Amino acid sequence: MKPERSKTGEGELRGLLERRGLRVTSQRLAVLRGLSGAKGPVSHGELADELVGTGMDRATVYRNLMALAEAKLVQRTLISDGVFRFELVREEGRAHEQHPHLVCTECGQVRCLPRHSVSVRPGLGDVVDVQLRGRCLACLQG
Repeated sequence: MKPERSKTGEGELRGLLERRGLRVTSQRLAVLRGLSGAKGPVSHGELADELVGTGMDRATVYRNLMALAEAKLVQRTLISDGVFRFELVREEGRAHEQHPHLVCTECGQVRCLPRHSVSVRPGLGDVVDVQLRGRCLACLQG
């Protein structure tokens, strides 16, 4: 099952790259387009599979993901399955707010949850990552 999409416009993606001082290349735009439509973080492999028709190989996708993460346009998150997932930082000019993720135990999709959907009790220390495992709505309804 593919993640739901919510695309960001091409001009907006070009502007993101330009404001970070990065060259606007077709590969970077393709990676950003792929991430902009995802409702949750996607793995390098998932994104590379999606971009296979653009002529980019897996190494090119990975290099672009790393460059975009270094420029803070993309957030890299290690999910409990040991695979890094990437998501577009949607609020430019602000640090990417940490938010919980739901890892579906049935379909494997990772979905972002609203920041305040999980509360952590005081006294637990500096909690920076919360991941819930369970069945997503699509799997529950399907």
